[in-house]
Amino acid sequence: MHQMVAKLAKAYRNQSIEFRRLAEDLGHKESGVAVDQEAAFLVKHPTGITPHEGFPPVLDKPTIILGEGDTIVLWYLPGALANNTQKQMLSSLESLPDALQKSIVGRNWRTNPDYFRPESLSGCLEFAPTIHQLGHSAWTDIPSISTALKTESGLAWASKMSYPSAILSAALSIMHPLMYNARLHGMETLSAWAAENDELMGDALADWSTVYTNISLIANQGTPFHHDPHSRSEATQGWHQGQTTTQRL
Repeated sequence: MHQMVAKLAKAYRNQSIEFRRLAEDLGHKESGVAVDQEAAFLVKHPTGITPHEGFPPVLDKPTIILGEGDTIVLWYLPGALANNTQKQMLSSLESLPDALQKSIVGRNWRTNPDYFRPESLSGCLEFAPTIHQLGHSAWTDIPSISTALKTESGLAWASKMSYPSAILSAALSIMHPLMYNARLHGMETLSAWAAENDELMGDALADWSTVYTNISLIANQGTPFHHDPHSRSEATQGWHQGQTTTQRL
């Protein structure tokens, strides 16, 4: 926790990029795949980050980015987790090689085999104690456990991740206390619902020691240059490229 707090404090003192000005220039659902246009954005909205030779500027140190009303819209915290915690996260993958391999099905860039390195732990899984089918938001929708978390290997992974997950939740309570409280209330409400309606969900929640409702696990993937379009202009715009995922604006 000392290491996490130290990184949070360093990030808080190091704000980069005038996000509000950048958001004003971004078009509706900006594609993020026009390299020349991205370069022009960087000239108009300098990051204060020294580019690496042959590469655009990337965030490589603890940083916060401010949005409307000087609210924090992004925390970037490399090295926030202690080595022992990272090792525990890595060891949690020992129960998932089969599930990870089955997830590489070639439908889009997230699961396309061309973007995964040929190693035993490669794939993309989504874990959530409760989900709704996409496109359905009626009050009559019944929560259900994600496919990956229903499996024996998925439950074993959640159990092994309980300590790192708790640390990440503690960090959220410092970074965004209102969001933390809202999510904590949501998980408590879900637990009460599961106790009366879904025993399997209750078992999954017993090892789900985080207030986050969804965890995406991506192993040994290099992503194409892309932009995630499902966000508002005033929300964080993230681009990702490379063998290891980097986030930059």
